[in-house]
Order: sequence, then C-alpha cells, then structure tokens
Amino acid sequence: MNRSINNHVDQREDLSEPIALPRPGSGRSRWRTVTGLAVLALGLVAHTGTASAHVTPVESSAPAGGYTTVELQIPHGCEGAATEKVEVQLNDEISSVKAQAVPGWNVTYEREALEDPIELHGKEVLDYVSVVTWTAVDAPLPDDQYLRFGISMKMPDAAGTTQLFPVVQHCVGGATSSWIDADPEAEHPAPSVELVAAESGHGATTTTAEAVGEGTSVTEVEGSSGATTETAETDGGSDSLARILGVVAVVLAAAALGVSMRSRKA
Repeated sequence: MNRSINNHVDQREDLSEPIALPRPGSGRSRWRTVTGLAVLALGLVAHTGTASAHVTPVESSAPAGGYTTVELQIPHGCEGAATEKVEVQLNDEISSVKAQAVPGWNVTYEREALEDPIELHGKEVLDYVSVVTWTAVDAPLPDDQYLRFGISMKMPDAAGTTQLFPVVQHCVGGATSSWIDADPEAEHPAPSVELVAAESGHGATTTTAEAVGEGTSVTEVEGSSGATTETAETDGGSDSLARILGVVAVVLAAAALGVSMRSRKA
C-alpha cells in the first residue's frame, strides 16, 4: 500500500414613511416564503442524516511517533442490511499493529512486504499489516445498532500530516459500503486522524502495544463492552449536532406551515 462548502436596501430619502410590505395574501411573496422555509428545513434534515452517518474515528488526532489506539465507529449497515465484515486498510508507515478483540467477531490480518525493512524494539521487521479484518462469527451487526473496532498502533513521526484509514463494510446479501475517498467532503470519506506533536512519554497504550506482538488481537483496558459502554459520553459531538439541526429543521417546517395556513385564511 502506498505511503501514503441581494441585499435589498430601501434607498428612499424620506425614511419617515413606513416601508410598504407585501400584503399577506400576495401569492408570489407568500409562496416564496413557504418554499424557502421548506427547502431550508429539508436541507437541514438531509444534513442531520449525514452528519453522524459516516464511519469516523472516535478521536480525530493522535501523537506523532507515539503509540495510540484508533477506534473506528460503524454507525449503520449497507442500505439497511446488517454488517457482517469490516476491513480497515493501513499504510506501511504504521507499525506495531494489534486489533481489538471484539466479542462475536473474528480478527485476521493481511501483510505486505516492506520496501525498506525497519528495526523495531531491536528486531528487524520485513513486512507490515496492510489490512485488518473483523468478521462476525455469530450474528452480524444490525443496521439500527453501531459498534466500534479499535486498532492499537505506532504512528509515524510526522506531525502535521493526516493518516487515512479506508474502511470497507461487507453486509448481508453482498452489499458493500466503501469509505475510501481521501476528500473529507466526499460522500464516502475515509476516516482520518491528524498527527500532532507528541507529549513526553508513550501514553496509556504503550504497555499493551509493546508487550504484545504485532498482528495479535488484544482486549483493550475498558473491556469487551467498551465499544458500547462509553459511547453515550464520547459520541456526544456528532449526535448533539444532529439533534440541534433536527430541532431547527422542525421549527422551520412549522414556520412554513404557519405561513401557509395564515395565507389561506387571508
């Protein structure tokens, strides 16, 4: 894998005269208002649906050159179909890869040879984990539920750069959702993490990352239920935005309906 959004001003000189507003029964003005409010409301509803629909990392930044755990949240299935397999692609700048052991899911790794071997913890490393795959062993992940899949890793020492983690969802019936576009504004953007200057020390995940061999699944400190237990707290950002936009959309829709009703009575 490569290393890889007519200001109309009344210019009358005599401002003491009242501004003539359109009559309530004016059809053109009335329907412009109703249509404008309705379109705006629909636009907000559409944005609400996509604001938290992407596959995203729980944390959007990580220490450059340090160990960290990237948790990717799968928010829904493929057009209503349940998710039965999740593939995450990694590049050759990332090392010491270990996948989270998710209950009910099996973990496998794909490896590719490094063009230039590296030394890690005193040992020469000839290949890297290019794909981490979780496959549902029992029941797949329903469309109306979400789950997090974590990967512990050592990030490259490149503060200011962005690491992409392309994800492909495989769903029941053969449907797929590919979150692989490098453009963050695309319809299906790849999850991304910005690398920032690391603080002193490796951080909380160092012990786990160094003690377990690369390509070994590990159970994170928060336990197997961590993917759902702390969601209500850490997922508040996107969900709160969605709720706010939803409320605004409802208010605008109600306003449009009110204008229409008053106009009809007039």
